Amino acid sequence: RGLTQKLISAYNRGVIITGRSAGAICWFETMYTDSEIMNGESNEYKFYDGLGVIKGACSPHFNLRERDLEKAIIENSIESVYGIEDNSAIEFLNGVFSKLQNFCWRSL
Repeated sequence: RGLTQKLISAYNRGVIITGRSAGAICWFETMYTDSEIMNGESNEYKFYDGLGVIKGACSPHFNLRERDLEKAIIENSIESVYGIEDNSAIEFLNGVFSKLQNFCWRSL
């Protein structure tokens, strides 16, 4: 709990916060996550409470989860979800969506 409070305090002071995959969705009120899969407790993604820094829900790897996410949204009566595709980023300024960035690269 101490680390969470320090992160939120830093955000409230204007420090830029960031994350990939689970590190990106944790900032939202609600996150669509595979934590139960990773713990061997289930074989499906589920909605869980996030840190609540950003209003709404979010899912990583949207390009891989679009169909099951749509089903989960209906089953859980979720109004809307930010879906972040692989190799993409979304930016929020003061808790408000600012822009989407798609990244691409290639290995040599």
